[in-house]
Amino acid sequence: MRDKSSTRAMVEAGLFTAITVVLILLSLYIPVLYMVGIFLWPLPVTFIYIRHGAKYSIMSLVVAGIITAISYDPVSALNITATFGLMSIVLGYCIKNKKDFFFSVILMSAAMFISLVLVLKVFSLFMGQDIITMLTDQMNQMREMAASMYSQMGVPKETQELALNAFPTGEVFKKMLPIGLLIGSIMMAIISYTIAGKVFKRFGYEVSIMKPLSNWYMPIQLAIGIIGLVLLSYLMVYLKIKNSDILFINASLLMQFAFVVDGIAAVDFFMKKKDVTKGLRIFILLFLIFSQIGRFLFFIGLIDYALNLRKLDVNRG
Repeated sequence: MRDKSSTRAMVEAGLFTAITVVLILLSLYIPVLYMVGIFLWPLPVTFIYIRHGAKYSIMSLVVAGIITAISYDPVSALNITATFGLMSIVLGYCIKNKKDFFFSVILMSAAMFISLVLVLKVFSLFMGQDIITMLTDQMNQMREMAASMYSQMGVPKETQELALNAFPTGEVFKKMLPIGLLIGSIMMAIISYTIAGKVFKRFGYEVSIMKPLSNWYMPIQLAIGIIGLVLLSYLMVYLKIKNSDILFINASLLMQFAFVVDGIAAVDFFMKKKDVTKGLRIFILLFLIFSQIGRFLFFIGLIDYALNLRKLDVNRG
């Protein structure tokens, strides 16, 4: 009986591995499908985890990576499978063990962040130089080329400075890279979980649904953790600990991102209470996010958290 179960697991794993490879190759060969494919190809690996556990899902991922490397090229195979592979396994774990949306996204974001860091390190080894240093050098060269072009065109220095401010320096990019990777990981995790939820529900699996935006709020544990990290990093800067400025910048940006999201949710909540139509709410929120007024979203989120205006956090009354 055990052998029969093992054989069935191998057959299903082989079938879903083939589907994984097809989806990966379609994503690589047809660029227009890439952004859709990167969210779809991990689903068979997730399905294998739910059905047969970590062993077969890891085997499937490795085999899919090898076949992609042979069929396309090793670098692309490593990039796409290593970046999303771990997250697909974590997603399978969360669905199989009926973890809630918030916990799942945190775990998936951590998996995605770790994968991105490892991929950058591996690519640096392949290229024989640090890829981040290479990118920062290229950004500095672009700024220098832009400054030279503006000077040749006779653009006033004041205007040049305004234009060049749109291009961050290599040093600024390097310092902000960790928070950029983290926020990117969170966004990718949310999108992946949402798509997976819709797919797996069709197969009868129970998946914790994402709350409406208006019901998102900052849990007190998360807020204390982020604020504590900001204060700790500030103290480290004060004590002149090496690289503490990078930690402080990233912690501050993380706090800003968290409260801006809370602010967006609060605005959406109160618009809903006033029966503002969905289309108009989306338009107003997009306008706030991409306009200068958007800076006030941070303060709205901060006030909403401090006063618990929406009364969503039951732990605070």
